[in-house]
Amino acid sequence: MVGALDAGYAVMLGSRIVEGVGLILLMTLGPAAVASSFDDKRRGSAMGLLMCFMAFGQIAMFNLAPRIAEGGAWENVWWFTAVYAAVFLVAWIVALRNLDASLAAAAAPAEEAPGTGASADTPAAPAKLFSKDVFLNPGVWLVGLTLMVYLIAEQGVISFPPTYLAEVRGMDAAAASSIVSIAPLVGIPVGIVTGMVSDKMGSRKKPLGVLMLASAVTYALMPSWPTGVFVVLVVLFGIAVMGIVGLCFSAVAELVPPAQGDMAVALLNTFQWVGIFLSSSLMGLLIEAVGWDMAFYLMVPLTVAGAVCTFATRKLR
Repeated sequence: MVGALDAGYAVMLGSRIVEGVGLILLMTLGPAAVASSFDDKRRGSAMGLLMCFMAFGQIAMFNLAPRIAEGGAWENVWWFTAVYAAVFLVAWIVALRNLDASLAAAAAPAEEAPGTGASADTPAAPAKLFSKDVFLNPGVWLVGLTLMVYLIAEQGVISFPPTYLAEVRGMDAAAASSIVSIAPLVGIPVGIVTGMVSDKMGSRKKPLGVLMLASAVTYALMPSWPTGVFVVLVVLFGIAVMGIVGLCFSAVAELVPPAQGDMAVALLNTFQWVGIFLSSSLMGLLIEAVGWDMAFYLMVPLTVAGAVCTFATRKLR
């Protein structure tokens, strides 16, 4: 609503800070709830399904924003997002009203067998707010670095192709946005299937590392790919990148004991937001400094470094 009211730069900046805090909380609570609610054999599929929210949001705004804002009325985009945010707030309250109770039940210690001398009513030891074991776990840091460099490349690249296709390749702006929106559209089934495949394989390391390398290939192809069939590269890009976030969150939850899973997810979320923060600013600076082609090429070593971090995580299956 603040964006729609155009209350000035300072107020707008404050609204973005509030928005960012809310989004960070959601991105911490959602994966943490999934990590706590599903075992290793089903966590990948559940996390892949959860991460489809990114794809749905990108598809909606890539297609709706340019059309809602036709005629220069960008305020209408903010009004639209304010309304659907209110609708989904109500949906969250109604649909997840029993979430805390179900997670508490899942975390409760199992009743001791008769004759063990333990009481079923014995309270569990209180969980530590911060566990140094999580912060000192090298596997968590390596997966975090993988996610961070992935997001620097993926979010930076996916933010700019509509401009690139319009200004460099000469496409209509609305058509360019629609073509780029195909990547998250492909990502909906890809994220789910990737999670299912990793569950079936019993491995997070192999599919995560392979997809990081595949994403590097798509970045390398972007400058030279023919404009007329650029949509094909967008599809390949979606296949390569859209399953990675779910794999990272599934992986980090399995590198620590169950009681530390929430903290591991929270730490990974920090890496995620550092990557997102750096993505657009870094990509924009690279485009200005070295041009579009070299900016795309520089994403290749970045994602290869992420693949190396993945394969170097010894305790990751």
